[in-house]
Amino acid sequence: MISSETVGVNFTNCYLIGKRDSSAIVIDPGDEIDKIMDMVNEYNVKVEKIINTHGHFDHISANQELKEKTGAEIYIHEQDSEALINPSKNLSSHLGQNNLVKLNKADNIINEGDIITIEDYKFEVFHTPGHSPGSICLYDENKKILISGDTIFSMGVGRTDFPGCSQQELINSIENKILTLPEDVKVYPGHGQTTRLGEFKLKVWERL
Repeated sequence: MISSETVGVNFTNCYLIGKRDSSAIVIDPGDEIDKIMDMVNEYNVKVEKIINTHGHFDHISANQELKEKTGAEIYIHEQDSEALINPSKNLSSHLGQNNLVKLNKADNIINEGDIITIEDYKFEVFHTPGHSPGSICLYDENKKILISGDTIFSMGVGRTDFPGCSQQELINSIENKILTLPEDVKVYPGHGQTTRLGEFKLKVWERL
């Protein structure tokens, strides 16, 4: 089961992955806790983990509320962990003083090669810096699924014009971590529609 809701001002994809009437993880609870909890309740799941693909405000803003409502622990890459508590690092400072996002620290740090399991899903953590220093993707080899965060999208790649971004690191991440995967891998991005890796190569990467 992979379900998603579009949340927040940047239309972020928040994913619920697991098994109906059992356990699940939530990836990128960016905002609108009520919509996220409606999804959790619809599938009647216990949320075991909250995973942030990176630390920008539109992917983390509902972290704390979701943790309070479910008891799940928050996971983020070490290099983006400070973004949870620093509005300039999570970019919410760009939204003005009334919209600063400052949360508690993560409960757990995840790094390259870590394995996140939930029900019959087994995701390997890929550290894919570029859009942010601690951006990650999650890859399930058996199911041929990639949760790509803001590293790649169906029609583009992550922005690199924010503080802490690096266009060269993003290129390296995509070439070395993502384009080496099979072309029929289904990509679930942080924004926009799902795609296949082969389509991304053809429509986006070759054009870039």
